[in-house]
Amino acid sequence: MALETARLILRDYTLEDFEALFEILSDAETMQHYPKPYDAEMTKHWIEWNIQNYQKYGFGEKTGVELAKESSGRINFTYPIEVATASFGQGITTSVMQHLQGLTIIANDGKMVKPRIVDKIVDSKGKTLYESKLVQTEKLVQTSTVDKMKSLMNDVVNTTDGNASGWRYQAYNVTLIGKTGTAQQVKTRPNHALFVGYAPYDAPKISICTYHFKDDAEVLRGIIKGANPVYRISEKWKKMYARV
Repeated sequence: MALETARLILRDYTLEDFEALFEILSDAETMQHYPKPYDAEMTKHWIEWNIQNYQKYGFGEKTGVELAKESSGRINFTYPIEVATASFGQGITTSVMQHLQGLTIIANDGKMVKPRIVDKIVDSKGKTLYESKLVQTEKLVQTSTVDKMKSLMNDVVNTTDGNASGWRYQAYNVTLIGKTGTAQQVKTRPNHALFVGYAPYDAPKISICTYHFKDDAEVLRGIIKGANPVYRISEKWKKMYARV
């Protein structure tokens, strides 16, 4: 079975797809910004490494947040080529909570924090009935890698040359950093845009993840206008934080 979009033909994977992926990763021009092109063994290792990272960073399983009907998403790879297509969002599904949980790795110097909705429940007499605990992993990412990602995410939002996709997400007097993204759907469903980020840059207090489901033209206009929901949320938070 195959699905055809304006740009792509999507079909079932076959075992021969591994050779196609190896052809890409072994090409000198394609890999010019890597230390060297991959051989067959390096390609297999790269595939295994990516599969482990999806699981390591909490994708493909529920976060455990206190919400009903939380989705675990899907990262079940059958063929090697699926690891490559996952890099641009095809063949896997993820949830907003998984995105926010993954973002904590960058916001918390390489340690991933489990999301929580409820901090504490206290009865009318002041007795604590329930109190959640902070659950975080060991350091998953080196500080140097975290710092590089923060710098890149800062450039996405706070550059002024007009070339970065998220420069209109800037919030006055709050250094918000993040990453934009888009995804192409099948013909019967609209394309959508994504923004995920946090603020402030050096002392994170709030994380944001928002989706925009619109057609191509409106998605682009939404990005250019600065994704108003992001701006409104960050502005409201800025006023609240200023009173603390």
